[in-house]
Amino acid sequence: THLLPPRPHPPTRPRPRLRGAGGSFTIEESMAYVICKEFRWEMGHRLAPHPGDCRHIHGHSYRAAIQVTGDLDEMGMVIDFGTLGQYARPLVDQLDHALLLWGEDEPWVSFFQSQGQKLVLMDTHPTTEHLAAWWAHHMQQALQAHPNLHHLTVTIHESQTAWAAYSLPLRSPLCQP
Repeated sequence: THLLPPRPHPPTRPRPRLRGAGGSFTIEESMAYVICKEFRWEMGHRLAPHPGDCRHIHGHSYRAAIQVTGDLDEMGMVIDFGTLGQYARPLVDQLDHALLLWGEDEPWVSFFQSQGQKLVLMDTHPTTEHLAAWWAHHMQQALQAHPNLHHLTVTIHESQTAWAAYSLPLRSPLCQP
């Protein structure tokens, strides 16, 4: 019988090493990393059934923090911050200086539409929690094109001290190799 030569191991990329004053260490590329990019806009809204002041039309200086968890790509990034910005910018443009209302909030919806105002309608009350979910589902569609990404969390700040977050998987655990 003929013996086959041993099969060579597939080439592996050398793991990057960082050197500094504290010595050097190896970057673990198989670990999940977390990145975050923030976006800002100004927007008005009202919560029709709210018993307090939130039932009145009012505005906030909003911030969306888009947090993505994933493995490093061949460039050593989870995702390019510019690419994340390209996905988020249309959402910011849609919301900036708009009035966000529940689609059944009459007569306000009809009035503002008749005045040609920038209006964004939701299928539910425009709470910070619902806005976080709206952002997350829109971002999820774009981010699924990146196979190294695992998880998305969108945090919406409606003030310096008040925020809500919504998280979604980007990969089903059942589909992992």
